Amino acid sequence: MTSFFSSAGSLLSALLILTISISITLNSFSETQSLLVPTPEPPILTQSWKDLQQLASKPHPYTSRANDEAHDFLLGRITELCSTKPFLSLSDDLFNRSSIIAQRDTLDPTKDEFRVISFKSGNILAKIKGSNPSLDAILVSAHYDSAPPSYGATDDGIGIVTMLGILEHFANSSQPLRSVILNFNDNEEFGLLGSEMFMKHPWSNETKLFVNLDGAGAGGRAVLLRATDSGVLGPYKSSVKRPFGNSIFQQGFRGQLVRSQTDFHTYSSNGMRGIDIDFYKPRALYHTRRDNVEEASKGSLWHMESMAMDYVLSVANLDEPLSDDPTQAVYFDLFGRYFFYISVKSLVIINVVLLALIPLLLVRVNRGSLNVWTLLRLPISFTASTLVAFLAQNFVIHDSLLLSNGYGSPLLALASLSILINHLLLTLLDRKAFLYNQTHIILSEITAVLWIFLFWATIKENNEENTSLYLSTLLFTLFSAALILGSSSVLQFFIIVPLSFSATFSVGDLLLQALNQTGQDSLESGQTVIKLVLALSVALSLPVLPFAHKLNVSVTAFFAVTFILGAVSSYLQLPASSENPIKLRFLQTLDLGRAERQGGSEKSYANFYGRRNHVLPALANFNDVSCEVDEKLDTEICKYEASRPWIVNGSLAENSFNEYLSIDLISVERGQNASSAVFQINVADNRLCAVEFNSTGYNSENASGSKNSSPVKALAVYNGDSSEQTMTDIPSGYSKDGEGNQYYRLNQGIDLVHVYKVDWKEPLYRIGLEWESEEKLGVTVKCYWGEFDAEVAVNGEKKRRLPAYDEAVELIPESSLLTNKKPGLLEVSGHVELS
Repeated sequence: MTSFFSSAGSLLSALLILTISISITLNSFSETQSLLVPTPEPPILTQSWKDLQQLASKPHPYTSRANDEAHDFLLGRITELCSTKPFLSLSDDLFNRSSIIAQRDTLDPTKDEFRVISFKSGNILAKIKGSNPSLDAILVSAHYDSAPPSYGATDDGIGIVTMLGILEHFANSSQPLRSVILNFNDNEEFGLLGSEMFMKHPWSNETKLFVNLDGAGAGGRAVLLRATDSGVLGPYKSSVKRPFGNSIFQQGFRGQLVRSQTDFHTYSSNGMRGIDIDFYKPRALYHTRRDNVEEASKGSLWHMESMAMDYVLSVANLDEPLSDDPTQAVYFDLFGRYFFYISVKSLVIINVVLLALIPLLLVRVNRGSLNVWTLLRLPISFTASTLVAFLAQNFVIHDSLLLSNGYGSPLLALASLSILINHLLLTLLDRKAFLYNQTHIILSEITAVLWIFLFWATIKENNEENTSLYLSTLLFTLFSAALILGSSSVLQFFIIVPLSFSATFSVGDLLLQALNQTGQDSLESGQTVIKLVLALSVALSLPVLPFAHKLNVSVTAFFAVTFILGAVSSYLQLPASSENPIKLRFLQTLDLGRAERQGGSEKSYANFYGRRNHVLPALANFNDVSCEVDEKLDTEICKYEASRPWIVNGSLAENSFNEYLSIDLISVERGQNASSAVFQINVADNRLCAVEFNSTGYNSENASGSKNSSPVKALAVYNGDSSEQTMTDIPSGYSKDGEGNQYYRLNQGIDLVHVYKVDWKEPLYRIGLEWESEEKLGVTVKCYWGEFDAEVAVNGEKKRRLPAYDEAVELIPESSLLTNKKPGLLEVSGHVELS
């Protein structure tokens, strides 16, 4: 033991290995500690878990009858709680609130297409009236609908029962200073529509602050995903006992690294200030049948519930306005115990001071003898190691979806290889031509590069309020401090390596936890994750470079063994497993319009969408499967003729396909400047239909790639009892007449129409369209059903609604998992020409 620590090199080697081990262990330990449930178990948690079991007992998308059951269960619980105190009240939107909303694609705001949505709200609101009406109310929001195949335990059942827990707290305590409004909203999944409808509720005028609760994953810890500004983070820092958050997530959403959205978007777009608390992993189980209570945990529930409760109670009893600082914030937690935040504006000021002051201090530091050869050592080593790591990644990451099944082995292999190559090259160069000040020279070079990086980061932070580049400040400060204060390599090592390595690994690990399974969405997302693994591997070697030539043979052996084990493990790793399955997007289709046009019988197809080379193997147990590949996205669509669906209780005749959907043309009027038509969609037992258009030079299915904009300029959704059904004199935007008919004009063109209803017994939608007169207009109607875990009686015989989905679940391998492609699992379509 004495001989091992007899040199500085041995000491540095031991410290490096210890630093790496602690950094990796600390992240896992912090998560485990955060998910511990208090003993004894809080009564609110016990009740919330019971509520979650009821709410998530079956899938309950908006397009299912189970959604009504979820509404009724929540209404009963909220009514019970609100009856306990005079300052508690509720408002139920069901059958009471409807509107037409125009919006871009909520998942991809870069698209120019506009969809117009006729929606009827199922929101339930509860108000905890504050004692001081002069203070702004705070909104707490979550959605109770699930994705079609999902039981919705994490997305967003935990958010919903957390709000029930908050309501129960106030039902058993005193009145707060501020009003708290709880929005149990419906249909977030297909357009953030529940939050959109809240903004049309009178209570929305009272709220200026909000907390949104959601799940973009399926378990683990709830993260402070986003904040509108620095001012709303003060109560989080002062009140939340188990904080977890990092502003890199916020920047990831702004940069569209994750193609999903939450109601935070609606509230912030309407000028409200607040925070977004979400689950963020694992995305492979998100929106699937494995988002259920059995795979959820009380630890995850308590993590979100306690975090939200701490924040809401703090704000609700704050007798002064929150800070009005409107700038974005950089924030992070330490070990799930401590929370730090700083406004981007303040960080920019700190950066400018560092950029100006540090070079003046470094001028006085003795540089020693310099020549071209001494300055080239680091660039040669760093370039060579990065090139070798880049080449090795093709072996280590042999499948574009490999990281979806775990990134630990590839990351360890590439990071170890990067450090190992730098260690060997810098040691070789040092032995060939010894330099007593090689550590100092490499420190100086890296610090100069970090100065440039910090300068660029400061510009990004100042111009774009970027919240993800704060590590540049830390790294530049540490390396500069080592140059200024360090009198020995051991002291410099202590200044730089532990904190910089741990911080870089922690931030990179968080990013990979959130993004490693996004490669299932597209080739671009998969390549982004692979680049991130390579970048993190190289970045982790950065703190080691100044000391690489001083490390002894134990480090050589450690990183060589780690690389070999990591590389072999990665090479043997499959791209999917039962723990980390590949998601396939499922949609059963029945195209009545095509059958009519082609004169054939109607056929129903099961369609599967996913990454290329990963869909067809999952369908090995099915016959006559055909596939089409999208080369650009590196995705494929496979389909086969499937067992027919059964939608309604009744006779066999009532379940004929033509009874499921038909379109009646009521009137067509040709005008000099515009044409209009009124038609009726007759559809059985349904809650949602989409209307698409095509004409010369335009098609809704490829609106952005069409030569022309949409010819459709106005929509009318008629009340079934209305006698007035015309398309004349419709003003711009939304309007409503005295008979309850609703209209929307969008002169730039309507690309897609969604029409909803809440009454399952209502047999039809009556719609009017206005389009440019010179155009012949094709109209395709697609109606959706999201219910699969149910039966219907056909001629007295029980039949599963979607046997094709049941068969797919049973026959695909455990390494694959089904999610939805559209708002339902079944799509029945028809077509009509308006001329």
